[in-house]
Amino acid sequence: MKWCLFHIYKKIVDMEENNAEKVFEVNNLQAIRDFVDVRDAVRAYEILLTHGKPGEIYDIASGENRSLAEIINHFNSFTKVEFKVKTKTNKTIEEEHIEIDLFKINNLGWQPIMSFKTSILDI
Repeated sequence: MKWCLFHIYKKIVDMEENNAEKVFEVNNLQAIRDFVDVRDAVRAYEILLTHGKPGEIYDIASGENRSLAEIINHFNSFTKVEFKVKTKTNKTIEEEHIEIDLFKINNLGWQPIMSFKTSILDI
């Protein structure tokens, strides 16, 4: 399963309401992702629609990489439910690092403004 902040939140709510097993099952806790708040992404799209160059590729990201373990720990600090985290395999899963270049979209005047903590609390 691909994880987004909403999926993690929904799983925790289901656990709190006793509608789900109190276990997160993941492939790789060390998987690194860049999570951007949807409100920042929408602002980026608006800037691209009005100022972006047609056919050009623009990366949209927060510029901060976080592991899945770090993300789950953040959510864990905001809930009273106790849950376990299990990995599906004992193998180390190597992932390709994707380079994100925010230079072009930053030159159009866009920067993310929502903090990661704010995103989690607002969810």
